[in-house]
Amino acid sequence: MDLLEQDAAILTLVPSLAPGLVSRRPYVDSLYTFLDTLNDARPELVSAIRSSVEKAVAAGQCKNVSTVHVDSEKTVLLTYAFGDLYSAALALADGGIEALVAGGEHHSAPEAVQKYMRGQTPPVPVFMRVDLAPRQTSEQQAAPAHGLLRARAMLEVLGLRLDLDTLEVHADSETHTDARDDPPAAETGHGMHLGPQVPKGEHVPHVPKKLETCPEPLQTPTVLADLHAWFCSCEPFSRACAGHFRSGTQVAAQTSGLLARFFQRSRCNHATPLPVCMHLLALVLSAYNPALPVRVRRITRAREI
Repeated sequence: MDLLEQDAAILTLVPSLAPGLVSRRPYVDSLYTFLDTLNDARPELVSAIRSSVEKAVAAGQCKNVSTVHVDSEKTVLLTYAFGDLYSAALALADGGIEALVAGGEHHSAPEAVQKYMRGQTPPVPVFMRVDLAPRQTSEQQAAPAHGLLRARAMLEVLGLRLDLDTLEVHADSETHTDARDDPPAAETGHGMHLGPQVPKGEHVPHVPKKLETCPEPLQTPTVLADLHAWFCSCEPFSRACAGHFRSGTQVAAQTSGLLARFFQRSRCNHATPLPVCMHLLALVLSAYNPALPVRVRRITRAREI
């Protein structure tokens, strides 16, 4: 498909740019990067803090926390193609997706979600809920402006404490736990692959094991979205459904890889041009990037959807 053709952004650019868009990196690397920005003003102080952190890391005193890294070059192209829709979708994909697995307790809920996200038929029904709108994180709401205060806040995430009087870094005995095999709750599910081995080139979502039987639903307004039907219950998607319709097979012929697999399985007809909302785009980004988390919850009644 030519990049100037209708639907080229979703059917051509996404299969090309979405794989590998998001990765997870150690949070301590983000701390080092921030300390580098302070280096010109107080090089000796920054060097001392960095040295203390490196010793704590070597001694296994840091929490094994990771942070999201987004490929900047791919982001430029996707932003050009989708505008604000892309930034909203990326924010939703990082923690705003919940998979509802119906019944079938003899089946693994994470494996059912993995099959769904690979474009395969899961052994039990899987319903995907996405936050209606991106949520502002506490870090975005209030980031300390002063360099040392921000460094101290970042150290606390790692289970370390910066003494502002002596400027020494210590393991925080009150909050530190050895998280090398048990990430903190906010990071649970990151860096984990559950279920069978995935063929080379395939990507599956990170499904948090601890949340597999989480009984509580998300406490924010959500919409239902389905990659296998290319449908979303949001108003922008409904408004965009106009013009003539074509089969999933016809759409699949215009794309490739994982996205083509979703349309090949679709039993619905799809509007032309193909409607795209931030919720569906968030699901697509999640399907292509295993670094993005997916909450999993079992349900037993239809009213829980």
